[in-house]
Amino acid sequence: AERMEFYYSFIDFNQKKAQYYSELYEESLKVINVHRDVSKCYYHFVRMFIGGKQVYSRKYLDGFSEEIGRLQHLQMKYPTAFVTDRVFSTLWFYYVLRQEYNHLIQVCDRALEYFAKLNSTDKQFMYEMRKGVSYLYLQEYDLARHYLIGLNKYNLTPGMLSWNSTKTYQFMLEIIMKSYQRAADILIEVVTDNATRNLPGIWLQQWNIRSAYIHFLAKIDCIELDRYGKKRVPNFRLGKFLNDVPTYSKDKRGLNISIIIAQFLILLADRKYDQIADRIEALNKYSYRHLKNDYRLRSNCFIRMLIQLPRANYHPKRASRYAERYFDRLQTTRMNFNEFSNEIEIIPYEDLWEIIMDLLRRRLR
Repeated sequence: AERMEFYYSFIDFNQKKAQYYSELYEESLKVINVHRDVSKCYYHFVRMFIGGKQVYSRKYLDGFSEEIGRLQHLQMKYPTAFVTDRVFSTLWFYYVLRQEYNHLIQVCDRALEYFAKLNSTDKQFMYEMRKGVSYLYLQEYDLARHYLIGLNKYNLTPGMLSWNSTKTYQFMLEIIMKSYQRAADILIEVVTDNATRNLPGIWLQQWNIRSAYIHFLAKIDCIELDRYGKKRVPNFRLGKFLNDVPTYSKDKRGLNISIIIAQFLILLADRKYDQIADRIEALNKYSYRHLKNDYRLRSNCFIRMLIQLPRANYHPKRASRYAERYFDRLQTTRMNFNEFSNEIEIIPYEDLWEIIMDLLRRRLR
């Protein structure tokens, strides 16, 4: 528009056309500024969501209510696909952070209706996935499965990030529903696909960590891996696992916790109690250094519960009694559902504790 304004102002003089393109250029600048405006707000909420902090004060989030209202006004004034997507996405993350989960479904339904009219397959996929995740937050797991498994209809290309996100949430859903064999099926599908090697290193390492938990469940006879023949998870060796997954030196989000717990579980399954005892002090230090903030309460409580096992001489009743206060505190905060927090809590800690208690009870028989 700017070039056309120049052309009709200096080359082929036409005042009417020059004015038209001048106004068009001004309007284009307004749209560009709106795009930037809504994107800045969207990125801010994404950073809050991904940053690992699960609970924000209501007063802090109330401070954004005016900004949210302004974005919705901009959407009505500039109803482009880009602005609409950014606003709906911002609203979705905003309501997650506010823990107002019923609003999530409304946002997804409005977005799906809008993008269905545009026949935008990519956006329909995105909001169907978010709708499935919304039902996870609402603990309506059958509906979550309907939408998350339904994402397979999009025939996603293995190795792409959209495929990885879909498999991650499908895996998480089956774990939460305690359908551990189905979770193993999903993991085996991913790790045996050659395209998985195309994933960025961090995503590939996350599947390695999930594999450790699946192998723990196999070791204690909760699932079966041998039935897959050639298509199976590679043999698991704790030393190789610890070499393959990195440790994060600063560990600002507590990402090492899933690795540390996996190591503890494998040693427990193998009855290597001496090695567990050697790591108790390290667990204490890690918990103090990285998990003392309120938004890491769940991980801190669970580490404290694990520490009680050697103290109780691995007796389930004593361990349960010693860990009771930490277990009660654990239940005051719900598990967070996003691809990053999932790396901190592969199996919900309440369920994982019951699995451990059941293992110890079986060993007494």
